[in-house]
Amino acid sequence: MKKGVALITTILMASLLTILIGTALFLVSRGIFVTGGEERFVSAIEAAEGGIERGVWQIRRFISGLDNLDPRNFRIGSYDVTVDPEMVTVYQRSGFNLRFAAAYLGLGYSEAGGALGQVFLIASEARHIRGQQGVVEGLRLVPIGTLGGQ
Repeated sequence: MKKGVALITTILMASLLTILIGTALFLVSRGIFVTGGEERFVSAIEAAEGGIERGVWQIRRFISGLDNLDPRNFRIGSYDVTVDPEMVTVYQRSGFNLRFAAAYLGLGYSEAGGALGQVFLIASEARHIRGQQGVVEGLRLVPIGTLGGQ
């Protein structure tokens, strides 16, 4: 009789341990999956920010007459990145910051009139094959000259 109780107890304990180990393995694998997804999402945002830098470079070349503002596709790591810079408007403003930026870039300095500039919108989208996506948009103000004055 004691041997029968010991056998049943051993079988129940083994079953309980199997269930606990299975649950622990499931939770660990789920945690790894979620963490991997979060890391890919953060990496997608970083890749999209890299696309913004590429858009700034493209705008600099556009202003110099060496490039156009067509959308571009390229890869950063395992992400397909699409960058689409476009000129939104031209602005005319007075104010110290714009005057300083125009003077710093060698475009002149105008106490009376202020500065002329262009506003560019840069849209960058990064996609991973597993579905993670990062989208970043930025505005870039570029002084292009001065108005009136000296």
